[in-house]
Amino acid sequence: MTDLSNTPTYSLVQAGIRHMQREHDEKEQQKLGVLRGGNTGILTADGRILGKCARQTYLRLIGVDCDQEDASREFMFAAGRTNEDSWMDLLIRSGISANSIRREEEVPISWTTKSGRLVTGRPDIVIGEGEGAAWVPKKGIELKLASSLWTARDVAVKGEPKAMHLMQAAHYAWQLNVPFELWYAGRADFEISYANFFPKQGEPGSEFIQYNDQGKARKIRPFIAGYELAWANGSLIYRRLGPAADGQWKGTPITQQGIRDYYELVDSMVLTGVMPPRPQNVIASGEKGGYSICDYCPIKAVCDKREKGPLDVWVKEAKAWTAGLPAMGSFLLDSK
Repeated sequence: MTDLSNTPTYSLVQAGIRHMQREHDEKEQQKLGVLRGGNTGILTADGRILGKCARQTYLRLIGVDCDQEDASREFMFAAGRTNEDSWMDLLIRSGISANSIRREEEVPISWTTKSGRLVTGRPDIVIGEGEGAAWVPKKGIELKLASSLWTARDVAVKGEPKAMHLMQAAHYAWQLNVPFELWYAGRADFEISYANFFPKQGEPGSEFIQYNDQGKARKIRPFIAGYELAWANGSLIYRRLGPAADGQWKGTPITQQGIRDYYELVDSMVLTGVMPPRPQNVIASGEKGGYSICDYCPIKAVCDKREKGPLDVWVKEAKAWTAGLPAMGSFLLDSK
């Protein structure tokens, strides 16, 4: 074994991140031609794409990663995995047997489109009864780590789960046919810069906030915020759980048929070469979101140029564009 005790710590971290990236790339290669539950979106009856961009989902299907190279984000993804480990530990300490819990690869979902293309997904945690082959799923839990002030404000203070997260959890709930919950955890103090965007002391949502002596919102404290999901005539509804539970069910534009149609649309791109419409950003209620998803997409310039395709030319230019994107983030890695 190589003695690395004298190797600079920063160099070890860089090497570790490169290893994680290689593992990720190898796993992606094994899933070529498979549609993923983590890319869940919705195709509405009037032909709109809500949530995840169908064009990006198609690129992932054929093995093109259109995200900018940002090694520092590996720390954020690792924090998400650590969050899942922490929840697992809490559940076991609560008295639930570890044998009753399945995680990710242990309880995958899978179904096929009309053409026979596989759609797979990996729920974070599913609690069941029995052991071994006799195990039966009873409840699913999808976990998200709040990594920004504004996400923390939305999901905890305002009581608005992210629409894309609801879509993903709804996909798993539909396929496993069990009740599902979506839980957010904030594991840091989020300093508040614009107090006017937050509730005053005593108002709904203020229980998540620390105020100064003048009653001004100072920071969002570490928190958990949960949502229960259910189906009403094929449409997803949700309500708050935990310390801010109010018992009120709220509707969404998310439907089982919309999820299925979304994946059929992406699959049809392979068969027909037709470009799908751009995605629309919506909040959980279905109302328009506050920004355009495309404005934050690294291949926006390609879509602006090739909005109407043809698909093969768009793919060729998207590959070339992503290959030329500069490395970003606080960790700059070489190609070793």
